[in-house]
Amino acid sequence: MTARAFCFDNDGTLYSYPENFGRDIVERMIAYLAKLMRVSPEYADSKRAELFQKYGVKSILFVFYQEGILDSDRIHDFIRSTYLSVDPGTYNIAVDPQLRSTLQVLGGLLYVHTNSPAEFAEKILDYLGIKDLFAGIFGIFEHDGYGKPDPRSFGRLLREIPALMERWYIDDGVVNLVAAHELGFKTVLIGNSPSEPSSFQPDLCLSRVSDLVTM
Repeated sequence: MTARAFCFDNDGTLYSYPENFGRDIVERMIAYLAKLMRVSPEYADSKRAELFQKYGVKSILFVFYQEGILDSDRIHDFIRSTYLSVDPGTYNIAVDPQLRSTLQVLGGLLYVHTNSPAEFAEKILDYLGIKDLFAGIFGIFEHDGYGKPDPRSFGRLLREIPALMERWYIDDGVVNLVAAHELGFKTVLIGNSPSEPSSFQPDLCLSRVSDLVTM
């Protein structure tokens, strides 16, 4: 059997991402940035939309860091006060009872590749009971300074995967799968059908990660 590496997005892929969970994290981010910039939350939120358009990436942490509004000295405090301040258990995030066994059956090397901080991904993986199965977790600051779907964001991930391994990329966003495909990954869309209009066809379309056991 060909040796394989499986690279997973985190939010919305390895677990369902409740709307109120994401909303509460964003609200904490906006409040933090408003206080930091000494502006109203409404202005900080409008700045977020402006920077999303400028950089083409919908990551508050990434775009405000790129602008220099969040500097390296404040990053940990920002992550602690926003991403890490929420408890996944209070948001009814379901733990798929088949997820761990599916990942174990897949074999090969498992990685997480996310635009969120690695610390947040680690917290989620720990909550899901699967953190120990992963060979590496690559968050926004392990992306060589770039966010998905920029192909440069795959740099550290590609350098980590041993040569000659068959590479699979699993995500709930078509735009990220397109970038992965162009770098030689086989692709799996989680959620069955793309939410964005696209002519791209992934290798597999599955409703949840646990369905990978059928591979």
